Amino acid sequence: MNSSDIPRCAECGGELPPGLPRGLCPRCALGTALNAGTGLSSAPASSAPAPSLPRAFGDYELLEEIARGGMGVVYRARQNSLHRIVAVKMLLLGPQAAAEMVRRFHVEAVAAGSLKHPNIVAVHEVGLHEDQHFIVMDFVAGQNLARYARTLLPPRRAAELLAQIAAAIHYAHEHRVLHRDLKPSNVIIDEHGQPHVTDFGLAKELGTSLGEKKPDGDATTPFLSAERTADGTVLGSPAYMPPEQADGRTDQVGRASDVYSLGAMLYHLLTGRPPFEGTNVAHTLHKVLHDEVAPPRRFNATVPPDLETICLKCLEKLPARRYGTARELADELGRFLRGEPIKARRISRLNRIYRWTQRNPTAAALFATMVVTIGVLVGLIKVLHDRSQRDLEAMASIRALVVGNIEEMWQRPDKMSERISSEQLAALAGQRKKPAPVGTRRLTVGLGATEAPVDRAIMYQPMLDFMERRMEKLLRRPLRLDLVLSKDIRVDKLMAQDSVHLARIGTLPFIRAREVNPRLIPLAQEGARKDAILFALTRSGITNLSQVRSIAFADTNSTISAMAKVLLVRAGVRAANLSHHANLPSSITNSYAHWEAIQAVLSGQFDAGVARPTHLASEVGVEGRDWVALMKFDSSQTLWAAGGDLSDA
Repeated sequence: MNSSDIPRCAECGGELPPGLPRGLCPRCALGTALNAGTGLSSAPASSAPAPSLPRAFGDYELLEEIARGGMGVVYRARQNSLHRIVAVKMLLLGPQAAAEMVRRFHVEAVAAGSLKHPNIVAVHEVGLHEDQHFIVMDFVAGQNLARYARTLLPPRRAAELLAQIAAAIHYAHEHRVLHRDLKPSNVIIDEHGQPHVTDFGLAKELGTSLGEKKPDGDATTPFLSAERTADGTVLGSPAYMPPEQADGRTDQVGRASDVYSLGAMLYHLLTGRPPFEGTNVAHTLHKVLHDEVAPPRRFNATVPPDLETICLKCLEKLPARRYGTARELADELGRFLRGEPIKARRISRLNRIYRWTQRNPTAAALFATMVVTIGVLVGLIKVLHDRSQRDLEAMASIRALVVGNIEEMWQRPDKMSERISSEQLAALAGQRKKPAPVGTRRLTVGLGATEAPVDRAIMYQPMLDFMERRMEKLLRRPLRLDLVLSKDIRVDKLMAQDSVHLARIGTLPFIRAREVNPRLIPLAQEGARKDAILFALTRSGITNLSQVRSIAFADTNSTISAMAKVLLVRAGVRAANLSHHANLPSSITNSYAHWEAIQAVLSGQFDAGVARPTHLASEVGVEGRDWVALMKFDSSQTLWAAGGDLSDA
């Protein structure tokens, strides 16, 4: 399973426990019930009935509900006196709201109301009307950063966003406001791609000790002055919370605490996950306090080393080791974006071990004992190292041979496939596999590749290795799965000709191959279904199927195209209704089968085309802005099929 297939929380991006539907994780669902943020682009989450809209509310006309949580509800509204669109946030329980809810509500207004920055959602008014507490804010049309980054952003884009957010937080710090709840869901990305920090409900005034009111007898509502509630519940988001805040060391919470949370946000944008994830809040807090964060490049190899260094410096356990201010972080990100040397230095492995022993003295004593034992085994390690070095040299030779054969096949028009043995495939992936014993059964697995054939072969090696082990246990005899790599995506041709025994193949290609070779049988069907779309460009003005006069489909081997035709007929659209339509043959020079159909629509040859939403996002742009979906459907699932004479294999 790819990381993109793992169900994740729509708010924090954390992995959802097994068995839960897609949506919020239990932690975020509970957080929403305790303390609703502005969430200017979130979907309504409460089941409480909404009043009929539009309706008058003092100087405002409430137009539509745009966000709802356990404590607050946000409306898009028109301010009549100034003729402008704003966001009006109200306490959901109105006059029945508890005093603590009212206090947190006013904390947000007081903190954000003192800040005027282009990347901070501005508060214009706070008041009480008809026994209803309300806050008036800028209306930001967009989505929160957690949703914006559901697919990994390019590292430079992540750095650009964090540099802007860090500059905004530095501005807040300069105006004596600590945010203390920075996380992706508390940043709104507007329609121009600019970030806006929101939700100051847990803010604290710099220079004011916890529980202390503002100096000089100021009677305005004090900033929130507790890290935990009376029953010990942590206020904030554990996955993005600095250790000093998670541990209740309130005297150490300061500018560097928000810097930590900024680093946690950057980590999320680079890896698709927060720095620490636990099975529950207590487990997550324990990881925040005691565990070393895994380097981002472990989850995303495209992260530049300098950007990883910046991120890890923000996530230091001790505040003194982080960037001292958000401005320093913003400046460091600026140096990275300009290609200049950064000031931070990578932490050596030895230094990391030392820090770990300082936090875990008991485990460190055990570690010291292990070091002594390791010293006794140095001679044995030397022998094993020499043997390992010889193995590495042998694997390098095999890898060079396989890569050369694949590259030769790719350049020769008369050669369409290359067979790679299980042992060669393991060496290609950097693993050593023992030679097969006498009597080993060998089966071939067909795989089509349109580009990067070596990378694609390496990607499939772990799965084939797993299948080998399972099949060996079932058959009770040695078995090897050799890979037949084809530069033609029509793997069904190989199956129809009995050239391979197993293949991962689409439903329609399987049916066609079976017409030629009736011995083919389906073994298993993958559970994941892939979205498909019949789309038109926004600039064409087409908004429904009745306006379409020409359609571009992928090649005749595409299951998605076949399904689209069936669904179009069911919707009343037939060939006679169209001026022209065509299946466009795919080329091995492109990375997916629908590239030609998308390009044909972009060039104006066709009104509409069939493609996957991920391909549209990369080739065309944003749905609603650059293209419109005229019909959405699920493509049929992919099969694992068996062919060839297995009894003689």
